[in-house]
Amino acid sequence: MIPALESRDEVAEAAHVLAALGLVTAYGHVSARTGTAMLITPAADLASVTRSTLVEVPLAASALPPGAPAEAWAHLALYRARSDAGAIARAQPPAAFAAAAMTTALLPLHGQAAWLGASVPVHDSALLLRTAIKQICRRLGYHATFMARPAFPEFFPSGWHLHQSLREPGTSGNAFADPDGAQNLSKTGMMWLAGLLEHAVPASLFTTPTLTGYKRYRPDSFAPDRVAWGIESRGAMLRVIGEPGSSASHIENRVGDSAANPYLYIASQVACGLDGLRRGLEPPAPSLEPYAASATPLPRSLMDAVAELRQDKFFREAFGDVFVDYLLRIKDFEIARFLQHVTDWEHQEYFEMY
Repeated sequence: MIPALESRDEVAEAAHVLAALGLVTAYGHVSARTGTAMLITPAADLASVTRSTLVEVPLAASALPPGAPAEAWAHLALYRARSDAGAIARAQPPAAFAAAAMTTALLPLHGQAAWLGASVPVHDSALLLRTAIKQICRRLGYHATFMARPAFPEFFPSGWHLHQSLREPGTSGNAFADPDGAQNLSKTGMMWLAGLLEHAVPASLFTTPTLTGYKRYRPDSFAPDRVAWGIESRGAMLRVIGEPGSSASHIENRVGDSAANPYLYIASQVACGLDGLRRGLEPPAPSLEPYAASATPLPRSLMDAVAELRQDKFFREAFGDVFVDYLLRIKDFEIARFLQHVTDWEHQEYFEMY
């Protein structure tokens, strides 16, 4: 009999081990892109969605743009409230929005949000916020999704960019800031970075646990396609942010799926970073051209990610055989159901030709 498993326990244990070293995590959540908040479209006509049918709302807008339908209010309000679950619950739509809610769908958010704090509370906040957005939208007649790449034309995929740093408990000091002011990251930060690189491939099932999540990984798409890092590089898997000596220096992992389990995603990052610290790992030179770097490719599919984790020893030691085998069984079943389904692509490719 398989014992009850709780993914929250994995990140709690990882945080406990890190605390034994006199460090705590500081994590943030950032979605795929910044620039414009969008996307509203009539629910009855999802099959014909194009960019021209979507309402775009500037992030800094204090009101809806001229001519924008009342439905756009929902996205603007949700975007502003994303870092405060309480604000979402308090948000009240105008009467015009309420009247239109039954015929309108809210598509994936296109912007960014952040939660900063210690590991477990950040996980809880991310899960609460994601759940609150979906529930409140549903009550108002809308649908909010965190699916990485819905099948809409000209649609930007969504990702979960995880910002990471360490600090000493009870202080505001950043352990990733170079005390000499000469490097973008301290020695501690570089070892943590090296650990993330070392285990990036088998960690893919934790960072990107869905079939559609792997369809983000395309060259020149602001999503990574290989295990590389760079300084202020938006194409590399790991982006080091901060000038030499900056007190805000940190690492952004751009690999994550917006639908990832927050507990397992961050627990995997803690495990990888800890391994880098324990073994004193050093990363290779940063990539100047991340999409042309001769680096290990990321898994191309969920099937590849499952195969990589299945043969990996590191995460079995970090999380235990029972937990890893349980997760693999769930994903094997998910993949089997997918492979039994005849997709639209197969019809288009084979139905008429053969």
